[in-house]
Amino acid sequence: MPRKPSDKKAQQEIAQRFGDALRTARDAAGLTQEALAELIDLTPEAYGRLERGAAMPSYPTLFRLCRSLGVTANELLMGTGVLIAQEDSPSVELTELRRHASKLTKRQQRILLAVVREMADLKAAGGQ
Repeated sequence: MPRKPSDKKAQQEIAQRFGDALRTARDAAGLTQEALAELIDLTPEAYGRLERGAAMPSYPTLFRLCRSLGVTANELLMGTGVLIAQEDSPSVELTELRRHASKLTKRQQRILLAVVREMADLKAAGGQ
């Protein structure tokens, strides 16, 4: 059954609202389009289509966007509440560390965790 013209218009409006919210969240996170595209494993061209409202993300891509930007799917899809990076949002560095750590073996991840814990303990004790 062909879609009604109003369905297509509504979809275009949703995609545009999503793209606007995505751009605002990316700017708030201090990321370039290229940097965010790399973080979420998209080509810069595919990412650009999302921001322009020319495409909508798959669920896995939406999940990676939310995780990388520290926002909810609702904020991106509805364009609500995004736009100011929250203090508890992961920094770009933490997001990148998570991405690299996910490529390590479990043993390497445990070693990395031990190093990070040691660094946090030193900082808590007043060290550099």
